[in-house]
Amino acid sequence: MNGMERAPRTPEKPFWQSKALWGPVIALFALMSDMRGWGSVDQAALLGFVDQVMTYGGVALGFYGRVVAQEKLVLRMKR
Repeated sequence: MNGMERAPRTPEKPFWQSKALWGPVIALFALMSDMRGWGSVDQAALLGFVDQVMTYGGVALGFYGRVVAQEKLVLRMKR
């Protein structure tokens, strides 16, 4: 840039929609809850819950993505 040109503007969004904010907030909450003794949970039950959330969340995300998609899917086999 020669000083006169401006960098392209990036889309703006409210701060509460930023993953850069929520990631550390969630990590801080987990750390604080562990320090207070709230972190003592049944590991097997927690793993089962996380597995179910991932399974159903993945299916829901796939359906949602297909419903709001703007382009059709094409499967082309390379020879």
